[in-house]
Amino acid sequence: MAIPGAPAALDTYMLLLTSAIQKMIEQHVPQHKASPYSKCWCPPELTRLCKDYSRQDRAAFQSRGTIYEAKTEHWKKWLKNIDEHDIWNAGKITKNPLSDMGRTLIPTLHRKDINGDVISTCHTAEMKATVFADIFFPLKPDSLPPMPDDDLPPIKSLCPSLCHNFTRSSEGSNHQDPSKPQETTAFQI
Repeated sequence: MAIPGAPAALDTYMLLLTSAIQKMIEQHVPQHKASPYSKCWCPPELTRLCKDYSRQDRAAFQSRGTIYEAKTEHWKKWLKNIDEHDIWNAGKITKNPLSDMGRTLIPTLHRKDINGDVISTCHTAEMKATVFADIFFPLKPDSLPPMPDDDLPPIKSLCPSLCHNFTRSSEGSNHQDPSKPQETTAFQI
C-alpha cells in the first residue's frame, strides 16, 4: 500500500496503521498482571527512602567484618609492640574480657551470724549453688501444722443439688448392670 499525499487520505492511512498495530499488540503481547506485592499507595518519595535505607543497612552489615578485622589487626599489632609495663595490662585484659561470653558471675557469698560476723565464705560455683538451693528450696517439714479453717462442712452438704449426679465407680470399673436402667451422670469420680 502506497502512502497517500492528501491530508484526509493520510489521516485514514494513519488510523488503519494504528488499528493494525493495536490488533497485533492484543494478539501477541501478554497483558501485565499486577503483582500482589505491589504497593499502589506508595508514593515515589517513600520508595526512594526505602531504597536508601536498604542500601545503608547493607553497607552497615558489610562494615561489621571490616570493624572486626580492624580490631583484630590492632590487637595483634599492640601485642607485638608490648613493653614490660603493658604486659600486666595485657594479662588483665585476657583474664577479664569486656564481655563475659554469657557466663553468670556471682560474687563470693558470705554467711554471717546474728551479730554480722562472717561464718563461712563460698567461692566455687558448687558451694554457691548449694547455698542458693538451701535458701530457696528448704527441706519439707516432717509434719505440717493443722489448718485453722479445717472445720468447714463437706461439699455435699453445701450443694446437694449439684452433687447428687456424682457417682463413685467401684474399683475403677465403669460397667453398668444391664438389668438396671442406666443412670445419667455428669462426672465419674
